[in-house]
Amino acid sequence: MSDDFLQNNHQKRPVFKNRLFASPAKSGLGQPKAAAVSEPEKKIPEDNILSRFRETEAVPLEGLKVGVWYVKWKPFFRQILIIVLIALNAVFWLTTIFLFGDYLFHGWPADWQQMAVLLLGEQSLKPDLLQSIGPHDLVYFSPQLLPAPSGRYDFYVRIQNPNDHYFARFDYEFNVDGQTVGRGRSFVLPSDRQEIVSLGNELYSPSAAVKFVLGTVQWQRLDNRQIGAWPAYRHAHLDLPISNIFFTPAYQNYLSDRLSLNQLNFTISNKTAYGYYEVGLVILCREASGLAAVNYYQIDKLSAGETKSLEMVWPGLLRPISEVEIVPVLDIFNESLIIPPAA
Repeated sequence: MSDDFLQNNHQKRPVFKNRLFASPAKSGLGQPKAAAVSEPEKKIPEDNILSRFRETEAVPLEGLKVGVWYVKWKPFFRQILIIVLIALNAVFWLTTIFLFGDYLFHGWPADWQQMAVLLLGEQSLKPDLLQSIGPHDLVYFSPQLLPAPSGRYDFYVRIQNPNDHYFARFDYEFNVDGQTVGRGRSFVLPSDRQEIVSLGNELYSPSAAVKFVLGTVQWQRLDNRQIGAWPAYRHAHLDLPISNIFFTPAYQNYLSDRLSLNQLNFTISNKTAYGYYEVGLVILCREASGLAAVNYYQIDKLSAGETKSLEMVWPGLLRPISEVEIVPVLDIFNESLIIPPAA
């Protein structure tokens, strides 16, 4: 065969390599594997987070962007809202305090003066005018000196309250030639009178001048919200009719041969819904020329709806009596005198 033929066949022959007997260095057998080197994780910018999502008709990509933006800035918006509310609250209270103080020191006196002008005309609020608006003074008459048994004397004076909406509690005393003989404390209801008696006083001379001295007066205005109309309230608490009054003077009384005893019989009824622990009674005995004698009687307990027949006896020789008046003395504003319903 020619040399050209052999050379061509040699070039076309495939070369087989035995991989089973390959060198370890080339095959890699017996060599440890190198650890895999992890590449650092790439942080996706927040602006590109939504780039991994694909927009659909149900959830548009723009809507997701708005939601992410709201969640991101929600704490900041909340802080801004709190600061705004605190600022508005502070402005509100400062404005309220300023306006109230301005009205208290400037507006209120002007309104008061304007109201006074509307009610009273062009008169100003002078002290005498203010005094006329308040309660008027109590009115009392000259005290009377009446003879009593055992050479003693009784004092009597009547006090009137000219005020419709005020009742008064007051201290008083009887003065004889500069010396205090009898003193006490009493009251008088609105538009009412009160009988003041001081019994059994010693005097060195029946011609001594007796003077009534009115002490401290404590006024209290009626609260119409609690009591309503005063006449109806008074009647509901002081409906204590006294009847069957029968007086027997000493010269007609035969209770005792040694003593001159006057006897008074009467009946009192409590037609109110209130019971009272104490009810005082002032007895005024009049003759043709005026007041002849006075006395005082106290009922210890008078229940609601109760009627009592009472008898009173006291010594002394009196002239013929033409009239006997019995006046209840009861402070209906003193709650300690009212019997509780449970009692």
